[in-house]
Amino acid sequence: MKEDQVNEVLLAGAFGNNINPRSAQYIGLIPTFPKAKVKSVGNAASLGAIMALVSQECWREAEKISRNIEYVELAAFPNFQDALTRGMRFGV
Repeated sequence: MKEDQVNEVLLAGAFGNNINPRSAQYIGLIPTFPKAKVKSVGNAASLGAIMALVSQECWREAEKISRNIEYVELAAFPNFQDALTRGMRFGV
């Protein structure tokens, strides 16, 4: 996906509720996408769980999405911390 194809960035949970999106973009914590609106969605995990419990259609969609998810443990990459801080303009 190219940067100009991203229309929306959703920040979830306590992190998303308590961070200023412009500040997060400025320090490189989240990317800046030219067309994207950045917004907080609150506790997305619990809302998604509720939706899946009350709607068979939402349950099927969640199952479909779950088959395409891959967990990546970033801390397992030897240079991850250095790359993260460089990307956040804190320098190392």
